[in-house]
Amino acid sequence: MEIAPSVELTDHKVNDLPHYLRATYLLWKDGADLRGVLARRTFYRHRKELMAMAMIDIATKPAGQERRVVPILRVIEARPACVEPSPALFERLLLAA
Repeated sequence: MEIAPSVELTDHKVNDLPHYLRATYLLWKDGADLRGVLARRTFYRHRKELMAMAMIDIATKPAGQERRVVPILRVIEARPACVEPSPALFERLLLAA
């Protein structure tokens, strides 16, 4: 059995959804991982209700949604700092304390 790809609802249809399903639908549409957000029973209950009401399968990603987050990798290199001990620095630290 093949399920038709999920479709987006119009604003009017989204407003007609019960508030708990509306929140789940909007999170799904924004790309949230609902399995990690909702309790297991709640996830499957909401999935069943959205499939019955609007043919939306929240177990799949929304159609046409690409990954919106661009991972940023920044390499940080730690090097030991070299501070030359000097009598003037020592005296300033003593006066500051």
